[in-house]
Amino acid sequence: MSGHLDENQLLELSVGLLAEDPAIEAHLDACNDCRHALARVMRSHVDPTSKAHDLATFPPANPDHFLLGDEFARGGMGRIRLARDLRLGRVVALKEMLVDGPAARARFEREARITARLQHPSIVQVHEAGMWPTGERFYAMTWLEGRSLDAVVADAKTFDARLSLLPNVLAVADAMAFAHARGVIHRDLKPKNVLVGVYGETVVIDWGLAKDLSADFDEPAPSPAVPLSGGSGQTTTAGEIFGTPAYMPQEQALGLTLDASADVYAIGAMLYHVLSGKPPYAQVASNQTLQAVRTGPPVPLSALEPHAPPELIALVDRAMAREAAARYPSARELAEDLRRYQTGRLVGAHQYSLGQLARRWLARHRAPVTVGALALVLITAVAVISLQRIFRAERLAEERRERAEDLIGFMVGDLHTTLRPIGRLDALEPVARKAVAYYDVQPSQDLGDSERLKHAQAERNLGDVLSSLGESASALEAYRKALTIDSKLVAEHPENLAYLGEVSLSHDALAVAVAARGDRDAALKEFEAALAIDELRLARQPRDLDRKRGVAFSLQRVGQALAEQGQFQESQARMLAALVFFEDLAREDPQNPERRFDLGTGLVNVGRTRNLRGDVAGAAVQYRSALALGQALTEVDPKNTEWQKLLAGAHSELGDALQELSDLPGAIAEYRAATVIDERLAARDPTNALRSRDVSVDYLQTATVLARERDVQGAVTEYRAALANAQALEAIDPANQTNLADLRASHIGIGEQMFVMENNEGALAAFRAALEVDERLLAKDPDNGALQVKVFNEHGRIGKVLASQGDLKGAVRETLVMGEGHAALVKKDPSVFDWQFGLSFSHQQLASIYFLQRDFPRALHHFRERLAIDEALALQFPDRLDVQEDLAEAHSGVGDVLFEQGHPKDAVPAYRRSMEISERLNVAATDVGLLGAWVTRQEHLGDALRALKAFAEARAEYAAALKRALRLIELAPQEKGLVRVVAQLEAKVKKLSAAPAK
Repeated sequence: MSGHLDENQLLELSVGLLAEDPAIEAHLDACNDCRHALARVMRSHVDPTSKAHDLATFPPANPDHFLLGDEFARGGMGRIRLARDLRLGRVVALKEMLVDGPAARARFEREARITARLQHPSIVQVHEAGMWPTGERFYAMTWLEGRSLDAVVADAKTFDARLSLLPNVLAVADAMAFAHARGVIHRDLKPKNVLVGVYGETVVIDWGLAKDLSADFDEPAPSPAVPLSGGSGQTTTAGEIFGTPAYMPQEQALGLTLDASADVYAIGAMLYHVLSGKPPYAQVASNQTLQAVRTGPPVPLSALEPHAPPELIALVDRAMAREAAARYPSARELAEDLRRYQTGRLVGAHQYSLGQLARRWLARHRAPVTVGALALVLITAVAVISLQRIFRAERLAEERRERAEDLIGFMVGDLHTTLRPIGRLDALEPVARKAVAYYDVQPSQDLGDSERLKHAQAERNLGDVLSSLGESASALEAYRKALTIDSKLVAEHPENLAYLGEVSLSHDALAVAVAARGDRDAALKEFEAALAIDELRLARQPRDLDRKRGVAFSLQRVGQALAEQGQFQESQARMLAALVFFEDLAREDPQNPERRFDLGTGLVNVGRTRNLRGDVAGAAVQYRSALALGQALTEVDPKNTEWQKLLAGAHSELGDALQELSDLPGAIAEYRAATVIDERLAARDPTNALRSRDVSVDYLQTATVLARERDVQGAVTEYRAALANAQALEAIDPANQTNLADLRASHIGIGEQMFVMENNEGALAAFRAALEVDERLLAKDPDNGALQVKVFNEHGRIGKVLASQGDLKGAVRETLVMGEGHAALVKKDPSVFDWQFGLSFSHQQLASIYFLQRDFPRALHHFRERLAIDEALALQFPDRLDVQEDLAEAHSGVGDVLFEQGHPKDAVPAYRRSMEISERLNVAATDVGLLGAWVTRQEHLGDALRALKAFAEARAEYAAALKRALRLIELAPQEKGLVRVVAQLEAKVKKLSAAPAK
């Protein structure tokens, strides 16, 4: 061949078409110009994006180019060593093969090539690849100083700290969007495969299981399934199932063909881990995790982390959808939603209702309580108007239906949840009624399951509003409708735990409503039904914290219902079981204030049951613990109504305990503290009957202590305030037994103070009014032991007044009704303290009446019957001051009868026993009532000693009684009768001073 090659020949030669022609090869060797021309043609026609000229395998590399360091990571196929590239003077991470063989080499080279192609700031960069002289493949990557994302999450101890890692997850989503656009999926995304640099870099590493979806060659066969490091569900498994079980979607766990949606799921799982601090599945072994992934979704993120914003929960739920088609179409859309959240824009995965938009506005514009409450009221008005406009047409179009459903969701969920803590459920009334009205006009066959569920929620919310307004009958009707709807859903979907939970809520609400109307048996049955459901749900998901919480609250409610029926032992067992749950939950989630609130309610309820069974000191310990929790919570959020109620309740219950322990100043201080909180809550929500009732209870408790301190006028003022409240509430809801109980207590308190002021007519009128209320209550629940006790006690009070008026026959008649009633109850269950106490008091009153009639044998019989009961109670409750004081009074009564019968020698031991008890108890110098009783007994002892002519001993007792009487005048100067007592004692002391000693 002579001359030069033409342009066509050069072009064909450049693409290899003439490469096998020996003549042309010889010509090129001889023609320098042709060689240069060929080079120019090749440069001008080669496509650098084409794979046509790629090497088939890694080229040999010079090991002298690298200074190799120590190994710092190892997997199933290779290891990574720190190395220095001596040519460029930089540190690199150098990955080397450990497993040899054609398949392993192909997989390793493919990993390096895929990683090298993905040149993105958040994807590890490959600088070089090659083959050592010994044949092992390697490639060099950028060395990043930092830690894996899972290690960073583990060190983030609070939710806010974990929430700050969102930019790292966003960087991963951006990196995967880049990879997906180039046809590459990772298939092993997890926090361990994300490095977080010390300067904020985020890099996705370990592309060993990556797949090129556009590759025109078969993927190398997988190696035998072996965990790359250990065997937990959070480590990579190679083999037929690719990836890490805890972060893979169900199709990957089933070994199906994957696409980019598998990585989308893994990003969602990674975000789940970041927000909750735990991987989606936490089984110990990979096979267990795989089975869990195949079986069902993980525990909802909202259950693990209640502080997680709903937008992020929705984002995670969409990314981790069980069906691939329901996930984000690509990582790019997921990244965009994350970016929207970070910049305060609306997240596409979350369907915002009017309420959620309002909540976002409120989160950005936090204002004082009054402004915030006004804003919420305005929002409810907007919601009602919006709903009216939506379904103004006779038949809803589909678009209108969707808008209405979003608004209903806001009404029955977000708005109800927002208004309850600030004590403004009254503002929800028009919203709740409109929500229910919306469903009432819909044909039932047109409603889907989700719409029926919202209908039930709307009915239950309306019941809550009506209950807060004191309309118990209407509330009961709404709750029953909710239960009917929920029960039908469960019958159609028995395995749906969410529907079961709704049935439990409806049973609870219905129980509260029927209890308020006096049907305690029905209430107990409803509470027990809710408990059975909650225990079933917990058995199916034993690690679910919300399930544990639900069981704990159901145990409490059953315990309260049992206590109201007088079954105190069974009640305490339920309360203690609930407290164990609350303590466990608080330990598992110590930073969650709701867990501490729940623990506080548990402590209060256990305290109540201990108090009912006579363990007042133990109850006080529980109340003080609850009080400390309530104070800590209100310091964190002083506007939270529920936490304020816990604090007020703890003050009130502690006041009850202190009163029974005769610490009257301490008791009144606690009651005053509770009153301040409850009056503030009632003023914030003046239409809320429950708030008004709490204030009534505070008035009653304060009045009780003032009465014991002999502040008669102060006590009457508090009782009359409570009576006015109770009468107003009765006018609103005449069937509400809780209000009627307050009405009764107010009448009794006023009657007792009238009796102290010797206004017998006023006392009788008040006691008979109380009896009328009690009989109304008992007529609706005739087997209720607690109500029976109340009726018996009213008869006893009336008998006491009749005796004071001189109607001793009528007094005996009324008191016998009380005594016979208590005796029947004690025979039924002798372990109930209140029934034993009532029987003891009946004997005391009968003995006193017979004493006035000068019927000493009968009087002595009843005093001794009382003494036997009081001795048994004193042994059972040695620390209860009131029980021990009753015993002292019983001994003194026996002494009084013996003395009047002319047996002073027998009376002295009874009086001395009475005084020994008082002195051992060291009766509080500030307790006017107990101190007055002590003076009387000591004077009677002096009288008996004087009758025995033991004048020196008698004078000593009179002098001691005189000293205490003078102290009484200092404490209660308004007690006019004390002046007469002092004068009488002074006269006795003076007279015996001149008597001869014996």
